[in-house]
Amino acid sequence: MRSLFVLFTLLPFLAFSQPLKKWSLEECVDYAKQKNLDIKRSRLNVESSKANYDQAVWDQIPTLNIGASGGTNFGRNIDPTTNRFINQSITTVGVTASSSVLIYNGFTVRNNIKRNKASLNASLADLQKAENDLMLNVVSQFLVVVFNRELLEVQKLQLDNSKEQLERLEKMVEAGASRVSDELNQKSQVATNELNVVTAENNLALAILGLKQMMLIPADEPFDIEIPDFEVDENRILNETSSQIYNVALSTMPEIKSVEIGEESAIMGEKAAKGRFQPSLTANFSFNTNYSSASQDRPIFGSATVPPSAIGTVNNIPGDTVYSFTQDIITQIGSDPNPLSDQLTENRNGFVGLRLNIPILNNRQTRLNYQQARISRDNATIQKKDVEMGLRQTIEQAYLDAVAAEKTYHSRRDQVEALEESFRVVEKQYTQLPAF
Repeated sequence: MRSLFVLFTLLPFLAFSQPLKKWSLEECVDYAKQKNLDIKRSRLNVESSKANYDQAVWDQIPTLNIGASGGTNFGRNIDPTTNRFINQSITTVGVTASSSVLIYNGFTVRNNIKRNKASLNASLADLQKAENDLMLNVVSQFLVVVFNRELLEVQKLQLDNSKEQLERLEKMVEAGASRVSDELNQKSQVATNELNVVTAENNLALAILGLKQMMLIPADEPFDIEIPDFEVDENRILNETSSQIYNVALSTMPEIKSVEIGEESAIMGEKAAKGRFQPSLTANFSFNTNYSSASQDRPIFGSATVPPSAIGTVNNIPGDTVYSFTQDIITQIGSDPNPLSDQLTENRNGFVGLRLNIPILNNRQTRLNYQQARISRDNATIQKKDVEMGLRQTIEQAYLDAVAAEKTYHSRRDQVEALEESFRVVEKQYTQLPAF
């Protein structure tokens, strides 16, 4: 018991003593894909579209149904094997089978298959778009964390530098080599830098929280990232125009594929709805048989020979008696049980036929469904144009942002080089001052 107590007492310290895991960019993206609810919802939509497509394919397969029934009737009933009224309790058993084959219905089934296949492909493209959007959001937020972490390090360096300058000025003021106002100004600068460090720490905490929320990680769970090495290709963006990038995006981006396939699905839906104006032809087949306990006894017939007998005279002349012929009379001489297997064989009946259905008047449902399908097609066309326009605007804005960022990068790089040179000069001047 004592060892267990010691173990549970030291367990929190053992947990904290383990090194904190650092998440790479790839790990953050993969983990977010596994946990993201929108991606899970898109995957369910893919499964639903796959089920609809499978059902549309199976709609062209003939149907086959087999059924059986059984029960007991009391009182006056009709014997299903003889159609006679009987007044007794009977037990009946029935077996049925039916099949139907669609021969023609205006290619509605075929167009439904094409429509559901297009819907399946559209849902796959939507899933890819959801994954791409999540990846871009995670990468963007990851870069925000990296930027704020680097900014925090810069603010800390500035704070350390300002503190060193303050210490040097304090010594110079004590020696009378500098004014008190310079010391006070430097103290104000140290306070400003301390505030900048606090602000940078808060911004970093908010950036990390945003990344955690995208990955569905609790806010109080320890979290750290691994900063990757970035290489800046300075000429890559300017080698292509925004129109060239847009043309490439039209053939690669999943949102464009989704709306294109959605338009195709709407066109197939319109054709399927239009096909319902045409007649449909169906082949049908059915088979039935039954059994009745009232027919368990089958009559057994036999024959008996009747001898000739006098039936009259000819011209009332004595001796001219006329006799009947010898004949066999069929009569029931007994009964034999009629079992289930025999009745099911004897009572078989079937049907084979064609059914032609010509739509004439059905409360305008067919026409209204066709109008709705045509409206859906027009909406799909507008949706496609809207997504293409939105993509173009996004690419144009991103292109301008990239060009501006590149120019800013060059300017800041030159500024950093100038500041580094200025820092070396000032540092050299401070190091040449006499020590106090």
